[in-house]
Amino acid sequence: MDLSRLVWGSHIRMAELTGALQIATFHGSYPERLLAAMLNGLWRARNVLFFEYVSSPQENRLLERLRRTGQRRILDVHDIPHLQQRFMGVKVSTRANHDFDSFARKCELLVFPSHTLAGMYADEFPLLPRFAVLPNAANPTRFASTPLPAQKVFLYIGGYAKSRGVNLLLDAFRMVRKRRRDIWLNIVSLGISRTLLGLRKQDGITLMPNITYDRGSPEVFRQSYACIIPHLRNPYMDAAMPIKLFESMASARPVISTNCYEMAKIVTSERCGVVVEENARDLADAIETLANDRKAAERMGARGRIAVEARHSWKIRAKSLMTVLKSDS
Repeated sequence: MDLSRLVWGSHIRMAELTGALQIATFHGSYPERLLAAMLNGLWRARNVLFFEYVSSPQENRLLERLRRTGQRRILDVHDIPHLQQRFMGVKVSTRANHDFDSFARKCELLVFPSHTLAGMYADEFPLLPRFAVLPNAANPTRFASTPLPAQKVFLYIGGYAKSRGVNLLLDAFRMVRKRRRDIWLNIVSLGISRTLLGLRKQDGITLMPNITYDRGSPEVFRQSYACIIPHLRNPYMDAAMPIKLFESMASARPVISTNCYEMAKIVTSERCGVVVEENARDLADAIETLANDRKAAERMGARGRIAVEARHSWKIRAKSLMTVLKSDS
């Protein structure tokens, strides 16, 4: 069964982690995802990797009935729901907090994308189960290394939530366009309209709302000169390890990021882009500087690609997870 047809968004990306594993996966509380998990051997597997916590009492009961003796549950903690809500400016759900923690307690291993996120979890829930830190990654086969395009098209992928920094990026890009007209911006996002962003035709900004991971995402990177991740700093964004960062690196595209801790650490250590302070002028200057120096942009992109092949692919993450699981056998 083609599981890619039954999972969406970041789950498809992270599902690639399991390509090298003999492991069952569970992608969330929807009937079709539960069916996919059962067809994938949920009831007989020694290890089950959950990409979502299960909040439904009925599904929890079913999963407990299906759970074989000695079966180990691994929960991929890519988000901590109530903390994400808090720092995204959304009303915090105490039920989500309880359901998440309750399910996590039933798991033998928690997997976090960063040490910072693991620390945030431990601060909230001091009795932390056994955990491992496996940063996000990319598939270097899907996201191929291609030459930078002739046009200076910069790329933003993300939502409109305040902490994503899209308004910071728009302010910076408008500064750039006042000085020159040979730089463009593509915005890949669902649910964002030109009206919402206050865009005009002369702004040099194109919205691309119909791009998804399994429909067009590699081509978007091929069309781009560089990728911009303008997250606004807060404790949650400091802990974030965006998958788009690694997909940009795999595509040999340099990255301009704000100085959110975990993301900036990757960009700096791999020398695959530029880290800027969280203000529009610094971001605008970085865009222009990178646009003016193609050779530097190519070198950054090449270093990012090498880093993904050597250290940040899903296959490498899978091997790391298997090492953790074997050490616990």
